[in-house]
Amino acid sequence: MGIIIEVIIEILVELILLSVGEFLIEALIRGISSISGGLFMPTPTGNDDGTTSYKVPPLLAATGYLILGAASGALSLLVLPNAMITNSSGQIANLIVTPFVGGAVMEAWGRFLKNKEKQTLRLNSFLYGFVLSLGIVLVRYFFAH
Repeated sequence: MGIIIEVIIEILVELILLSVGEFLIEALIRGISSISGGLFMPTPTGNDDGTTSYKVPPLLAATGYLILGAASGALSLLVLPNAMITNSSGQIANLIVTPFVGGAVMEAWGRFLKNKEKQTLRLNSFLYGFVLSLGIVLVRYFFAH
């Protein structure tokens, strides 16, 4: 029973750190975008059917977020080189659960921004939040001691 509680606590700590990291990444993207005159912001284009499309193809955007997540995971290894979850079953559970939670957090943040009538990024959706989180946890899974 003690191992289960330890794994749950470690997953919660990693999820909190992941969420804080995702918000910092989004703030960095927004900061770079404002400095560059919006060069890195997706440009929405209204379609006839009322939907919005973007100039960057979704697969390319997802690949970019996966790479950004992997880079963030690598940077996190500089701060926290040791795995927070030490047993293998907990690490596998973290590898599965964390991207879903990260995607849900980014989706909720996107809804919050939309309710405040703020501009959102693609990252503010479940899929792109999932992909970013997956990049982070994959690097940590394979390279944390």
